[in-house]
Order: sequence, then C-alpha cells, then structure tokens
Amino acid sequence: MKKFFLVSLLVSFLTLTASADTVYLKNGKSVSGDIVERTNDYVKLDFGDVSITYWADEIKTIQQDVAYSPKKTLVTSSSKSSRGQNKVFLWKAESENNTVYILGSIHLARLSLYPLDKRIEDAFDNSKVLVVEVDLESFDPVLLQQMFIERGVYSDGTTIRDHLSDKTFKLVIDRMGGLDLGLTQMVLFKPWFLSITLVTTELLKLGFNPEYGIDKHFLKKAKNKKILELESVEYQLNLFDGFTDQQQDLLLFSTLLDLDVIERDMDSLMLAWKNGNARKMEKILMQGLDQYPEILPIINKIFYERNKNMAVKIENYLNTKDTHFVVVGAGHLVGKEGIIQLLSKKGYSIQQL
Repeated sequence: MKKFFLVSLLVSFLTLTASADTVYLKNGKSVSGDIVERTNDYVKLDFGDVSITYWADEIKTIQQDVAYSPKKTLVTSSSKSSRGQNKVFLWKAESENNTVYILGSIHLARLSLYPLDKRIEDAFDNSKVLVVEVDLESFDPVLLQQMFIERGVYSDGTTIRDHLSDKTFKLVIDRMGGLDLGLTQMVLFKPWFLSITLVTTELLKLGFNPEYGIDKHFLKKAKNKKILELESVEYQLNLFDGFTDQQQDLLLFSTLLDLDVIERDMDSLMLAWKNGNARKMEKILMQGLDQYPEILPIINKIFYERNKNMAVKIENYLNTKDTHFVVVGAGHLVGKEGIIQLLSKKGYSIQQL
C-alpha cells in the first residue's frame, strides 16, 4: 500500500528546533541535529522530540556548531542556477491588477537542493509579501511541542493498542524492533502522531532536514517582507486529530509498510521538483489511490479541501496591489484538484516558469 502522498504534509509541522551539528556518515549521507551525547562508541542526535543514535563505525566525521545559512549553500552546493528552458516548480498567476508567484515547497530537503534556480529567487526578490502555510519561525517551539503533546498523546487512560486493529498493531510491534524508538513511549501516541514521527525520523536519518526546507529558506530571507499564513498550527493539528480511528489505523498501517521505500520515493519526488515535472509529482504523491480507494477520505481532507481554501486566499491576493510570493507544499499544486487548476478554472492567467 502506498501513502507517500502524505510525506510533503506530515513533515511540515516538525521544525521544532534549529539544527546545530552535522554528522557525516560513511555511506555518503549527512544528518543535522543537536548532539546531546557523544562517546567513543556513538553519537546521539536530538531533533526536538526524537533522538537517534549513530554508532562510531557508521560515522566518517562530525562537525559541530554548523548553522544553516543560505549564503553558505551557494558555496557548498553543486546545483546549477539555471537550466535553460526547463521548467521549475514555480507558477506565475496574474489578474488585471496584480501578480502572485506560487512555488511548490519541499518541507524537508537536503543541502544539495541549493542554490535554487535564479527564476525562483528573482520572483521572491520582486515580491513584497511572502505567504507560507504556517510561519513556524515566529512560533514558540516550546508551545508548539506542548500543542503536539496535547493533541497527539492519549490522556484518557487508553493506549494506541485500544484504537488499532490487530493487524496494524502487530505490524507496529514488528517494525518498532528495527527502529530506534521506544515502544513504551510510542504506545501513548495517537496513530496519526506516530505516523508523523516515523516518517520524520526516517527522513532525518536519510539527511532530509527542515533547516533546508524551501519554506524555511524563504522565511529566513524575508526580514524586510510582510509574512502571511495560509493556515495555522491549530488548523493543521485539528485536521489530523479529527481523523476517525479507522482512518488513523489506515494511515499508520500504510506508513509502516512504506518506510522501506521512502528514500526511493523521496529521491523521485526531489527529481520531479527540480525538473518542474508536475505530472510526475502527482503520480508519486497519489500512487495507490486506484488500488486502495479507502484512502480517498484522507486525501480529501489533507489535499482537496485545503486546496480549495488556499485557492480562495490566493485569489484574494490577486485582487491586491502588492506582489505576493506563495510557498505551499508541492502536493497542493498538482492535479485537477490542485491550486493551479482551481485558479485557472476561475479565469486567471497561469504560467509555469
């Protein structure tokens, strides 16, 4: 079963702390976090509410106190700044009065994503207002963590066992043994919160970091711009916490099955983003829908309903005088129910750059 359509959304909430240290692994990957324990045998990295241990025989080098900086990426990244006529994952929407740029975001990315294409950076520079799904830069990380605990952890005396089918709970037990996560703590997590934790933990281990997320990149650069939000943390938490037990069971079950292929799928998603290939992006995010129509209610809530709400807000921006630069999860832009098509149906001029 495939649920990779969730990845671009699930990881958007967990930018709780800024990463300060980087561990370079012998397999060529790097992982950034806060080193909370270091011995001759292992290093433990903290990512806010999750800690991961890396053993000495896995580690090539360790660099501490490395802060993310967009300027630094211009030196260390090998990505090209322009690819001729190739499209980028950026659209220009125009009304009679205004222009709105709409960029698909990858919320956790690798440093190698930078520098971004010049067309993207120029569009940002030419805009007066930055719009993101949620501005976590202005959010108190302690309060954010408390909100996750209040919504994502059972406080009524039940555990995750009481809310899962036998099949899914057995898979949880089987998979947790191979993951560096404590089962005692995890049984108190609601299935949707455990799904987010598992996906985020795996992505962090693979070198994908919220510090390199596209929305984070522009939030750091927007010191002299007005910043608006399409949604709120409360709204997004209510969205997940509003899923039924059956829907959360399905979400967790598919998450556990897909952990083994998440690197392959994430690499495919990144390639589609770099090439501006919206059709490929849609195929990756929505794979499995035909075979498993029972996930449609989840997709409706996570994508289609939110797309409509966000399209209305973007339409409002088109009726102002200030150029807006909108950064929203890439999955919200693709397909017939995506934001781009919704705006196009309303008669606005839309051009992919």
